[in-house]
Amino acid sequence: MLTWPGAVVATPSRPRSPCHRTSPASARVARCPSDCTAHGASSWTRRPGGFEMANKRRTLTVQEVDASVAAYALGESITTITRRHRTQPMVIRAALLARGVHLRQTPRPHPDAGKVVDGRLRCSGCGVSRPLSDFGVNRSRVCGLQKECKACATGRAREWEAAHPAQVAAGRFARTLRRYGMTADEFAVRLEEQGGVCLGCGAATAYTGGRLVVDHDHTTGRVRGLLCTSCNRAVGFAQDNPAVLRALAAYLEAATQSGAAVRPRRIRPARQAATIRERIGSN
Repeated sequence: MLTWPGAVVATPSRPRSPCHRTSPASARVARCPSDCTAHGASSWTRRPGGFEMANKRRTLTVQEVDASVAAYALGESITTITRRHRTQPMVIRAALLARGVHLRQTPRPHPDAGKVVDGRLRCSGCGVSRPLSDFGVNRSRVCGLQKECKACATGRAREWEAAHPAQVAAGRFARTLRRYGMTADEFAVRLEEQGGVCLGCGAATAYTGGRLVVDHDHTTGRVRGLLCTSCNRAVGFAQDNPAVLRALAAYLEAATQSGAAVRPRRIRPARQAATIRERIGSN
């Protein structure tokens, strides 16, 4: 090929993938073959009704659509449903609209949301501009504070706890076991060894609210056994001192053997107030 100085030589371009055509994205996806040089067979998977991309966008089954509609009706957000089904929000929105579900309108944030203006920050919950001391710390955000103020965050947490008592109890029980280095199986084994009753008073779990508490040595951290709440508090108030508990037991036995207790003298409030005024006046 003859050229001259300053001439522009056109070089042949690389062959494009068969799926890259002048058509909408949905059409390109539908015509993308398994040997596509752009995506490859590992990225796109064939399934009845279309293609799906791993961990990106996928078609939903009838059961998943029903579950999404039920979850959205219970108040869950589209983001939560999206993470559960490993899809994209647009797929969930399309499925909900196809079922005739009216989507909730997300309120637009205030222009000053997330910005510190004159030492104040606007809460995303109540929308009120509050001082920085009313917000918790969140170092992942640019301003270093939470989106919601402490009052809104506490109220939302209490509403969730009131609506999910079983999950709250299960979470509290799991945190207790982690604190003492126990597992649920070890707790069940100890409970079975004790016969399902408290080692102190012998009360059954039904009487103690359905679950015993873990008693441990505050010095070594070793788990001693499972007690009811009353016995565990009694041991704690005695500061884990057996001598104090024995002295209290002897005191109760002596007081019981001495006979009827002396009834304390009751003073009327008016007479007591007059006595106090007399003492003050005499001084």
